[in-house]
Amino acid sequence: DDGCRRSSFGRRRAASVASAPLGRSSSIQPRLHLPRGVPSPRWMSSSSSSGGEEHRDDNVITAKDVEYMALAARHARLGFGNTYPNPAVGCILVRGEDEIVGEGFHPRAGLPHAEVFALFEACGHVDDGVEAARACVAASSSSSSGKNSESEEEKAEAAKGKMMEKTVLNLLDIYASEGGPAKLFGGVFDDDDEARRDDPVTAYVTLEPCCHYGRTPPCAKSLAEAGVRRVVVG
Repeated sequence: DDGCRRSSFGRRRAASVASAPLGRSSSIQPRLHLPRGVPSPRWMSSSSSSGGEEHRDDNVITAKDVEYMALAARHARLGFGNTYPNPAVGCILVRGEDEIVGEGFHPRAGLPHAEVFALFEACGHVDDGVEAARACVAASSSSSSGKNSESEEEKAEAAKGKMMEKTVLNLLDIYASEGGPAKLFGGVFDDDDEARRDDPVTAYVTLEPCCHYGRTPPCAKSLAEAGVRRVVVG
């Protein structure tokens, strides 16, 4: 909707990808998927001397793709051990090659998937998709621990987590309702600025986005509703 579109890029960030050795992550071999019905985006080269158009082959996996997928994998690890029976998944949304506009991971079964947390951030529904997911993990851990001897700091963190979890649950109610993905994410990346149209958004997801209706709508539909033009899966 218009409110989502206005708030989507209020807070821009330059991509920050760790330069340390990636270890096992460096062996990731991502695969590329385009949402059904979405044409492959065209990339104009400003260095073309012939006056013609030079296009990037969007089926080719680049070094940047591998770096972003490794970052998504690191986010996925934040949910490890909390998501059963679901897998731990991470997601990064990148405008062009250098601007991260949303990040997230799946915190536990019954809550939104990683792609949705990243879209929550991109639309301005939460300030930080990863921190929102972390708060849900912390709230769940606090509820299940049953500890009565928490410090004041721990109690404050638990209260903060509960508040964020409530925000996420409210968003989840909208998301799971009829037309929810369009209400929350519709056209967020369909910029009126023509220059931005040649700078499309890529989603990096550690597991292929779901395409079925379960507790929530398909993540593939949500990405398509938002206007994500390219999906790299690893």
